[in-house]
Amino acid sequence: MIDKQYDVAEQIFTQVTSLEPEFMEGWYQLGNAYYYMNRYEKAVKNYKKALKISPDQPGIKENMIIALVKQKKFDQAAALTPELIRDAEDPIRPLGILQNAYREAGEFTRAFPVTQELYRREKKTMHIAGCLIDASAMKDNALIEKYYKMLLKVPVDELNGEEAALTYHTARNFND
Repeated sequence: MIDKQYDVAEQIFTQVTSLEPEFMEGWYQLGNAYYYMNRYEKAVKNYKKALKISPDQPGIKENMIIALVKQKKFDQAAALTPELIRDAEDPIRPLGILQNAYREAGEFTRAFPVTQELYRREKKTMHIAGCLIDASAMKDNALIEKYYKMLLKVPVDELNGEEAALTYHTARNFND
């Protein structure tokens, strides 16, 4: 966005939207400018205007979820997710976006059920590791033990990705 000159982008897209109020991309980019300036409430307001013009844009809804979580409006963010899952080509993506937004906000109690749902849908080792991470952050010893044991049952050659392998080896050393 204009070499990270978000204040310039704000001015440009404010002008664009006043001249062309039905130009969805103008509202979307104005929302993005506000988002990057940490003005999340204004970002959401502009994302909503973009969605009124073009309601089938998953990228706008995804950005709105993240902006809502940044404002700690968790219920509103979670309410958008089922619609995104229903309409998405890849229903895992919206769950991942919500999970990451919760984690970035330090809301591991909210991230945990999303991570469980990701595991239910995909059965990937990285989601077991994610459940272990969330459980550890929540300091829930029963859940830590459950996902630790699940992770230890995964053969090393089935692990995908450096993060899962690192988490696996961390979990193996958990009891040492």
